[in-house]
Amino acid sequence: MKDWEDVENDGWEFIEQGDHLNAAQCAREVLNRQPDAIDSYVILSRTVRTNAEKIALLREGARIGDKVFYKEVLAAPNDDFRFWGQMATRPYMRALQSLSLALVADPRDGSLDEAVAIWRKLYAICPNDNLGVRFLIAEYEETGTVELDDD
Repeated sequence: MKDWEDVENDGWEFIEQGDHLNAAQCAREVLNRQPDAIDSYVILSRTVRTNAEKIALLREGARIGDKVFYKEVLAAPNDDFRFWGQMATRPYMRALQSLSLALVADPRDGSLDEAVAIWRKLYAICPNDNLGVRFLIAEYEETGTVELDDD
């Protein structure tokens, strides 16, 4: 039997191939074995049909990351713990970024403000901003909206 990390990696490979059915199967298998596997929520979010389902899955992944990295997020930015440089934090950052983008597409009141709050958190924990959230924050502050590319 493969380690859950290997099954999760298979899920990412299926996502890259556009095989959402097998990606979802891998993610579900991982979550049955390791319910706190944040990346599996991200993988599953890429296989669902509705934005509401996507948001729900990503909220769960972000909630787990909030719990696991609570102290580190509070202390960020911190030279003693370079959040963005730790491989273990990457799934959490992916969940947050994916959630923020799904929220931009959500027509409900407050969704864009929640996305901006997530971008501010990401900028605090990843001040080198390899995610490019500073541009999204600036666009929001300048225009009150954010336009995302469709790709």
